[in-house]
Amino acid sequence: MTDPRDDDVTAADAAAPTEVMEPISVDDTAVMDGLPPVVAPAGPDDDEPADIDAIAEDEAEPSRSWMGVVAFLTGAIGLWIVAIPLGHAGIVAARRGRATTRGFAVAGIILGYVGLALTAVLVWFLLRGPQPETLDAYAHHDVVEVGNAVARAVEQDESLPTVEAAGEGYIVAGTQVAGLLETQRSVALTPVGDEGWCLELDYVGGMEGSWSFHFADGVTKGGTCAAA
Repeated sequence: MTDPRDDDVTAADAAAPTEVMEPISVDDTAVMDGLPPVVAPAGPDDDEPADIDAIAEDEAEPSRSWMGVVAFLTGAIGLWIVAIPLGHAGIVAARRGRATTRGFAVAGIILGYVGLALTAVLVWFLLRGPQPETLDAYAHHDVVEVGNAVARAVEQDESLPTVEAAGEGYIVAGTQVAGLLETQRSVALTPVGDEGWCLELDYVGGMEGSWSFHFADGVTKGGTCAAA
């Protein structure tokens, strides 16, 4: 025989609203068991998603360590015009983590600027020309050479030869005499007495300005031929 109470309970359960239970997570289960909830640590990927394209780009970009090495080599062989810009580019690449040869880049820059300074000094000396003391020494050499040529010509012909400055040297009695002076210059041969002569060389750029060669007294500083 069926218990009437069972029918009442069944009817009451059927009439009651159905309650949908939310799924219990691991943390909720821990709370139900009387344990403290476990909180998983947040990783960097939880807050900021990784930029996959940026990582791929970083891995794909080639190393630029060669810039520092090439800067050092070109600076060592005197190609400062190449060493200086490459050295600066190598330092920038090392700062951004693209190169490991910062020391070579710095050495290349130093060698490049040293070469540039030496080149500038050399060009300055070339454009400036010889010093006044050097020009005086060149003039002394030239007046001696031309005076000796005049003396030989007088011994041969017993007459004063023609003397002139021409090109890079001088012409005495039609014979070329080499000289060192390259500045503006002039020579003059003056007779002294019946058989004597005096040669005078005037030039620009020196401290003396002129040298004289007297047939009897030899070489003298300054234009002394007129006094003779």
